[in-house]
Amino acid sequence: MSLMEEPLKSSEIDSAIDFNIEKFPVMFKRAVCIHSSLQFVDLFMQNLMFSHGFSSAPIIPNEQDDSENLSKTLTSFYKIRKEFRDIFRSHHRNSVSEVAIFVGTCPVRSTYSYRVPICVCEAEDSTHNSCGETCAELNDFERRKINRDLFMYSAKEQSTKKLSNKNHRLFVFVKGSDSMVNEDIEEEEPPFGSTPCHQYSFIHDKCNCEGAPVHRKDGKWLRIVPFIVHSKN
Repeated sequence: MSLMEEPLKSSEIDSAIDFNIEKFPVMFKRAVCIHSSLQFVDLFMQNLMFSHGFSSAPIIPNEQDDSENLSKTLTSFYKIRKEFRDIFRSHHRNSVSEVAIFVGTCPVRSTYSYRVPICVCEAEDSTHNSCGETCAELNDFERRKINRDLFMYSAKEQSTKKLSNKNHRLFVFVKGSDSMVNEDIEEEEPPFGSTPCHQYSFIHDKCNCEGAPVHRKDGKWLRIVPFIVHSKN
């Protein structure tokens, strides 16, 4: 499992819409379920927050944190994580197809954009409430490896351009279904094409599913209402 530092050539990109997308696949040599996909998205968001200066140090999530004592940055971070946990459940595994993150003063005026396609493996014993034999969360070694690869790439990016801007905010979109809409999730199309985009995704290699996982292109784009601002620390 490794993060490729060189983007794929434009000739390898599927459609004209994706022409400005630089793709960085994370190689994964086993089945990927909705729960391990959630962990990857969570690690990726933490990495973006640190590399873009939203936090002064790498974030170590603590579910026991007292929300009254948290900074505005971490309060929004935990709210988004909560929505992710509600979305990335077994019965939604055929509905969630992509996550998009925009960094800028607002989504339509974003300076950086990132896309994470969600492509899970389906087993014969999968049910509405269970992923079946493909279900396996990331272990400690896998999380550390992904974290290390993400931080190595972000460090390389920081050496060529300044990612941090105190006026920037971090906005999160999810491609899912109507059933996910609530007071903290609303329908909104992400402004793709306003800036070049980086895409990070699991590449399933030698997993225990028959055939290659199929990326779903249907669904409805939703925006998670809480957004992340820079820490004052």
